[in-house]
Amino acid sequence: MQSMLNMNAYILTGGLSRRFGSDKAVCTINGTTFLEKIFKTLQSDFTHVLSVGKKPYSKKIEFLQDFSDYQAAMVGIITALRHTSSPWNFIISVDMPYITPNVICALQKEIISLDDGDVVVPSVNGQIFPLFGFYHQNSLIYFEKAY
Repeated sequence: MQSMLNMNAYILTGGLSRRFGSDKAVCTINGTTFLEKIFKTLQSDFTHVLSVGKKPYSKKIEFLQDFSDYQAAMVGIITALRHTSSPWNFIISVDMPYITPNVICALQKEIISLDDGDVVVPSVNGQIFPLFGFYHQNSLIYFEKAY
């Protein structure tokens, strides 16, 4: 299994947060923004951790501009996969500030059991959560076809 230290992580920040009512990337918990909280969780386990979206939210976190103005999570995923040099990459939405390294590691272990596949995302009661998972560079062609 590829170590997470040889993988990149991308935090998707491009959403409009219409239902939430304010920009999730700058929402705070105990004085720390969602973006910063996720970054702190990821930074020691991944080679590079970048935010991906329409605009940068932190001078401390490397930013990657979405390739399109179109508003969809798929734009962030495509942008990340076009950018990466790592075969496997962790992608997470900025609205998951309570993610832990243990949960990420448990999901990463699922990569080993893949017979044939390029995406590992959690499923709970049959519902998949695509904005928290590991994506192989090979999946980029499928996202580009769907876009």
